[in-house]
Amino acid sequence: MTDQKLATYDFEEMPVRVIDQDGQPWFVLGDVCRVLEITNPSEASSRLDDDEKNTIRISEGIRGNPNMVVVSESGLLTMILRSHDAVTPGTTAHRFRKWVTGEVLPAIRRTGKYVHHPVTGGADDEEGGEVDIIERLGADHVRIWVEMVREARRLAGNSAGLSIWRRSPLPQFDATPPEERGDMPVSEVTDFLQNRTEPVSGGSIKASVFYGAYCSWAEFNNRAVLSNKVFALTLLGLGMERLERSGGRFWKNLRLTHC
Repeated sequence: MTDQKLATYDFEEMPVRVIDQDGQPWFVLGDVCRVLEITNPSEASSRLDDDEKNTIRISEGIRGNPNMVVVSESGLLTMILRSHDAVTPGTTAHRFRKWVTGEVLPAIRRTGKYVHHPVTGGADDEEGGEVDIIERLGADHVRIWVEMVREARRLAGNSAGLSIWRRSPLPQFDATPPEERGDMPVSEVTDFLQNRTEPVSGGSIKASVFYGAYCSWAEFNNRAVLSNKVFALTLLGLGMERLERSGGRFWKNLRLTHC
């Protein structure tokens, strides 16, 4: 079993790791299950054909079992389509299906990789900057910091990864949160909160369900649909509390009401 290196893509702040095997993309099963809210990855794997899954060794430098189950493009699409929500607009599975089939796979076929919102800025982005930092810190030192950022992002989201990056010697860039720039779409979100939610002490709702309800509300009312990231940042800017649990992210002290 040979070591494999991963490319990590972000779907609504959830990392989806992909490897290339003989020119074909294979997706880490655990990441796909997390996005689709499948609680039993082993069962999901058992329902795939043998040629749609494989076990590989990941050379990421992360502690723990380096062996991971990956699924082929066919296996990924099978898992998506087995989710009833994949054909229901406004659901996470539906948005994931559109993202995979409309953005990721076409980009990989065209260029061999998928690039979304590349980060720019900072002195090290100039020509030769990457070589300079490797020469200055050493390749092993750079790799350790990058893996720390990647693991923090995988476990706790982009904000955790950014926090580690800010403390690292890696090239820095402008990642000022939108709410600090004063351009958050507050009125759009407050309209949704006023029309579709009510406060409830001790209650909580899963973040993916809450965002799906917002998307449905925005589409019904002919509003521009905000990205999940901007929606979440706006809620945080309005003082909403978000919880991190083993089952995912939850918004605290509120519940949805009927239209």
